[in-house]
Amino acid sequence: MNLSLMLKQLLDFPSRIGNTFLLWRKHVVYDSSSLLTWGRLGITGKGVIRIGNNVTIVSSDMINPIAGSGKTHFVTSNHGRIVIGNGCKISNCSITARDLVHIGERCTIGSNCMIADNDFHSLHPELRQNDDWNNTIIKPVLIGNDVFIGARAIILKGVSIGDYAVIGAGAVVTKSVPRGEIWAGNPAHFIRKIDMALEKPASSIPPNLEPSHQNTNA
Repeated sequence: MNLSLMLKQLLDFPSRIGNTFLLWRKHVVYDSSSLLTWGRLGITGKGVIRIGNNVTIVSSDMINPIAGSGKTHFVTSNHGRIVIGNGCKISNCSITARDLVHIGERCTIGSNCMIADNDFHSLHPELRQNDDWNNTIIKPVLIGNDVFIGARAIILKGVSIGDYAVIGAGAVVTKSVPRGEIWAGNPAHFIRKIDMALEKPASSIPPNLEPSHQNTNA
């Protein structure tokens, strides 16, 4: 273990103690032996939160400076559910569920993403002045396995994202994304399909330094 990582772990120790207490107080279901957190988590509400095995959650600019001063915050209503599958990596995100946000296995969610299953505010001006929270549309968000969501993307209510899909940085996803496709933009739109065949990365060695494969014994 390098000195820099040891120092970060030492500085983060109070946050991890605080997170353990917070997860217990909020009745979060998780595997204490495999969950790795960096920075202080935020959890608001009395809904259900389930976190799978071998999940990493970053909530600190010390570990991921791309996020600026952001942190990870989970918000649920009394009946809201947030489910995070095994092997996910989440960095300085906001996830809000009044019904359900379900994230599959091995997903990577970049810095400052926002995922919400509701509109937060009514479109009607009079309703916004009163009990706005109870006058919004709510639709579950379902994210498949092995999905990659780029930094600062926004996933809106009712969206389903298929397995292996990639969402570009800064995208605003307003409709469902099929399996194995790349979507980006505002609003997000189809870019191209992903070649699911494993490709070898291009060589980074300049051509004049590439080793010769000629038979020198000829």
